[in-house]
Amino acid sequence: MSKSKDRAESQPPAKAPAPAKAPAPAKAPAKDQSGAAAEPAYAEPPRTIVMAARLMYAGAGLTAIGLIADVIQISASTIRRAGHHVTAQQAHATKSALITSVALTALIEIGLWIFTARANRAGLSWARIIASVLAGISTILAVTTILGTAGLTQKAFMAVTWLVGAAAVYLLWQRSSSDYFSTPTAPSRPPRPGRSAPPVRPVSPGRTVPSDPAGGSARSGRSAASARSGRTAGD
Repeated sequence: MSKSKDRAESQPPAKAPAPAKAPAPAKAPAKDQSGAAAEPAYAEPPRTIVMAARLMYAGAGLTAIGLIADVIQISASTIRRAGHHVTAQQAHATKSALITSVALTALIEIGLWIFTARANRAGLSWARIIASVLAGISTILAVTTILGTAGLTQKAFMAVTWLVGAAAVYLLWQRSSSDYFSTPTAPSRPPRPGRSAPPVRPVSPGRTVPSDPAGGSARSGRSAASARSGRTAGD
């Protein structure tokens, strides 16, 4: 019995298990000087992009004015032709067809003006290419109208509209505009506040966190140490 007691005293005491590491606190979002959460930095449109977008909106307005002028001109010409070998019913049908055709064409042009303006302001690089292609088509139409048999007022209006589009495309290909198209822009729909990252669930006091599989958990380490101490005392 004394030998067993001496053997138990000569053995080194069991090492206490290492304390479990507390989970790292969630990293708080960056804040500016006012204390509010700072938003990610996105590129702001330069002055050339802003001016180009405004010119495109102006082009949409000019197209709308041209639509109103065309409708008035068609109505007036139809009234003059009503008594010259054309019945009133035929004149009305012709006027309706012409007005519908002109209105659809003008609405498509207005939609393209607004679409390209918004897309280029948003920093979409393909929108600049579309605007350039449309400017080329407008150049062909402007040359055809000016060299054709149209009236002086229509030629002047077409020239002004073409100049507006050409100026907008020129601004889109400036160096500051190219730099803007190559940098990230703000998303169309920013994430809602509080939904950028899931909430962190706090750890209850006294609750241990399991360690890696090779080392086992702190609780299993304490259980193994207690079992070894019990076997040593029994010997």
